[in-house]
Amino acid sequence: MLPHRRRILRVTVIAVAAACAAAVALVAALPFEATLEFRIRDRVSRGAVWNATVTIRDRFLRTYYAGGADSLRFSRLAPGKATLEVSAPNYQPVSVPVTLRRGRNRLAEPIDVTGLRIPGLAHFIVSEDLSGAAPQATIWPLSEQGPAVVNHPALDLWIGARISTQLARGQAAARGAPLFAGELEWSWDHSPDALARYRARLPPEVLERGGARRFVIDYLLIVPDPLAIERAEVAAIVAAAWADSGASGDPASLRTYLARYADRFDFYVHTSWNLSRP
Repeated sequence: MLPHRRRILRVTVIAVAAACAAAVALVAALPFEATLEFRIRDRVSRGAVWNATVTIRDRFLRTYYAGGADSLRFSRLAPGKATLEVSAPNYQPVSVPVTLRRGRNRLAEPIDVTGLRIPGLAHFIVSEDLSGAAPQATIWPLSEQGPAVVNHPALDLWIGARISTQLARGQAAARGAPLFAGELEWSWDHSPDALARYRARLPPEVLERGGARRFVIDYLLIVPDPLAIERAEVAAIVAAAWADSGASGDPASLRTYLARYADRFDFYVHTSWNLSRP
């Protein structure tokens, strides 16, 4: 073989060997394991899911008050197909199929979990703050054992109120002229240490109308079965119930009318007497 051909052959062999070495180094540098990042959140509040358990294959993690905007992470997973399972007390379980590739995997959209019930709910009580420009009502779900239920799903309550002037006080107290009947906007407190999570806005223009000294508010709180009824249906049923109960908005008539829908929602009536603006 001619000397220059031997030199070309040696250069070629060296180049091939170098390329092979680089390929081996590149493969060695690639991760053989996968990580998975994801978010879970309450479908209604868009916040944390209390006491959730998330599993994938033989791995699991537990979150006591996490989720919402916070990312959760599994590491050291084998690549391939898997199913992410999310469960929590009083929520509907969710299964999400995933395909894990080597390295980092991230679900672009959060996993929304639907709350089904407020555990042990017996009734609601309501306390009002009528001071200032934004009067509001704080709503406490109470359990059958007595204490308030603090950690629970954010159910999409339908909260309505009929506000009337109040005539007299004590045993002679009675509802006077109706001032308002309709749905109240409510907000949800995400704070882990919150003792009451629902707050409803009371219409200040109504409470200032007519110079009434005292008010009585009849609240209607409907807890829907999210698998059985839509919010628009609830609103239509309530409108018919109020119309059926007449101008007085008698709570007994409301209860009688709404009882026929017991398979689709639970409802509670709370009346606050002797309210006055500062």
